[in-house]
Amino acid sequence: TGGRPAAGVLRHRQRSHRPTPGSLGDRRTTAGRQAPVPGQGGADGRGRGQDRAIAFAAALHAVLGRRVHVITANDYLADRDAALLGPVYRSLGLDCGAVLGHMERRERRHIYRRGIIYGAMRELGFDHLRDHLGTAPEERVQQPLDVAIVDEADHALIDEAYTPLIISGNPLGGTRWAVRVNGAVADMIAEQRVLAEGLAQDLDANDDRSPERLRLLAKLILANPDNKTLRQHVSQALHAHLLQQRDVDYLVDDDSVVLIDQHTGRPKPDSIYQHGLQQAVEAREGVTVQPENETLAQISVSGLVSRYGQVAGITGTAEPAAGEFRRKYGLVVAVVPPAHPLLRTSIPPAVYLSREDKLAAVVDEVEARHRTGQPVLVGTRTVEQSEELAGLLSERRIPHRVLNAVTTHTEAAIVRDAGAFGAVTVATHMAGRGTDILLEPNLDDRMGLCVMGTEVHDSSRITLQLNGRSGRQGQFGMTQTFLSLEDRLVNLDAEAILKLANCRRMDAAGLTCYTGPDVSRRIQQLQDAADREGESQRALIQDYAAELDHQTHLYHQRRQELIGLASDTERVRPMCEQVVAKVASRLAAKHLGPDVDNDYAVRFGRMQAELRRDFGVECSHLYGMDLGLLPESLAELLTAQLDRLASRCGGSAFPELARLLYLQVCGELWPGHLTTLRDLLAVQLLSGSNHKSSVAAYILRCTGAWNAFWDMVDEEFLSRLATLQTGASGTQAAQPVKVSGATERLLAMDAPLPVDEGHGSITLI
Repeated sequence: TGGRPAAGVLRHRQRSHRPTPGSLGDRRTTAGRQAPVPGQGGADGRGRGQDRAIAFAAALHAVLGRRVHVITANDYLADRDAALLGPVYRSLGLDCGAVLGHMERRERRHIYRRGIIYGAMRELGFDHLRDHLGTAPEERVQQPLDVAIVDEADHALIDEAYTPLIISGNPLGGTRWAVRVNGAVADMIAEQRVLAEGLAQDLDANDDRSPERLRLLAKLILANPDNKTLRQHVSQALHAHLLQQRDVDYLVDDDSVVLIDQHTGRPKPDSIYQHGLQQAVEAREGVTVQPENETLAQISVSGLVSRYGQVAGITGTAEPAAGEFRRKYGLVVAVVPPAHPLLRTSIPPAVYLSREDKLAAVVDEVEARHRTGQPVLVGTRTVEQSEELAGLLSERRIPHRVLNAVTTHTEAAIVRDAGAFGAVTVATHMAGRGTDILLEPNLDDRMGLCVMGTEVHDSSRITLQLNGRSGRQGQFGMTQTFLSLEDRLVNLDAEAILKLANCRRMDAAGLTCYTGPDVSRRIQQLQDAADREGESQRALIQDYAAELDHQTHLYHQRRQELIGLASDTERVRPMCEQVVAKVASRLAAKHLGPDVDNDYAVRFGRMQAELRRDFGVECSHLYGMDLGLLPESLAELLTAQLDRLASRCGGSAFPELARLLYLQVCGELWPGHLTTLRDLLAVQLLSGSNHKSSVAAYILRCTGAWNAFWDMVDEEFLSRLATLQTGASGTQAAQPVKVSGATERLLAMDAPLPVDEGHGSITLI
């Protein structure tokens, strides 16, 4: 809306993973509705056209009786939009509220009962996970997930789609490994650099065609061919030292490492790296190393969104990702024309020979426009680049303000004042800032805001977000891009650009640059290639994350079935009998399988000891029985043990006790299974195989781990149940055990998890 080229509205229902009555996991598709954009959307000059467009779609669903979640980027936007549009909803007889991070569970439950709920993705996701950690229906705070409308949908559903939302538990192990490995890896890298320099010198001293030179060249390229495998800790330490960049991927703030959102430039204090990389980075930077925590519950953003019956979204930069939306979500992108004609002028990009020349040209252009009073916004890719440019502006005595991941505490004021007469603002990615640049009166009639880009971004949507800050709501504006052959992506095509002699120019300061239609075409090709590479990387992450989301969904379904048995206790005993049959069959196959020969007595003795120790059952009379009949006989022994327990507990208490005990065992073992899946992923990422075979191998291993998890749950549950001491022994009559509701919930708690709003965290793959 407004000054952006076009607003994208995602329409069409995302396939639901929620089961329909009578079928488990049925997948249905229904058409959604396009969110209309009012003809004068954003006429107040604050760029709220998108927010108001969402109100139409939200109200339409709400009057039809569907509960609507409007998903925003953060708490500030959720609170702001709910307050802004609340009167509109109430005038239609609809209630509206916002779920915010500081709210307690009781307040959240009250908000979720309303028809339209605004909330950040993280808050809605953590509440969803907490609801599935409970043991009783009344512990849930969320209502059924009917409709989701996602603001800035491309960032949430594309860029952050496979960032897992994780509720953490107790620390896993210590942190000494990170410090010790960090020192060893730092020394190894230093020695490797010395070795590489020596090899390069030897290479220069040899004849171009000599076999010795070829051997040295191979050694230089391969570095260390004899080291075929690296332990995970060493691999992550190498990753931290060689691939992670301070003030690009993360920043150090008050003895902690804070990640930087690569798409918005914002700090992400609730985000950490996985698989030991966070600890490796902390050790490298010399801050306090925090232990990696146990994962109690996890779901990706994509997995959460798929739980909704219908999904739609709105953003100003959906069109470049239209194919990805269609393939991943089944969402169709509808382009809505701007409410006002676009009056923005785009100057073709200029490519300079070096970074120094490029930055000098940027400063010259900023100075010239600052003298005329035109406000200027300069976009950079990293914190480091913004600080470097700010230093050059200071040398020229050009007043300016810097907005990056380090200065977010003054973000609203910096962005608001960026449209003042002669204002100069240097900023990292401007996507999703939530506060619009307001031009001073008459500035839009004269020249508008000038936006300068300084690099080709990994995603064209970031460039569109930056350029979209200029020329909004029918105002005048200008965009200009300065590049250099030394830039990360432009350097890939440097030779081809240098051959464009007809595009060679001299700027006003006498600096050589290349500009013109052919250069613009080359830059666009580089941008398209970067977009394809980004989509390919996201597809790989999607394939890995989808397996964990799938298993998480199945696990949550199973837990909900168990919770539902509280009102249908007659189904508990058949469940126990199924568990008994599976455990008996596995015990027989484990100890006395088809390969048993002369060591029958030894194997039977082991089975007898395990049954006596873990299940309180004596099976000595089964010695010599036909192996085909053994599983059934073992099942009868275990069933008889449960019958004795049921008679001691009382008929009404046993089903509830068994249900809660099964929930307890599931909760205790599930975090270990999640750790197993993460370890399998870490191993697979080091395998070096191609995309399809790597994902296929990962899925096979995860399927095996899934089956092993439920085998462990069955055996642990049956062992605890069969050996449970509930009453008096001997000739005294056993009295039924009466347990309070609070004790029952305590008994079934998922491991030690006092999970509250403060325990949630988002972790990157």
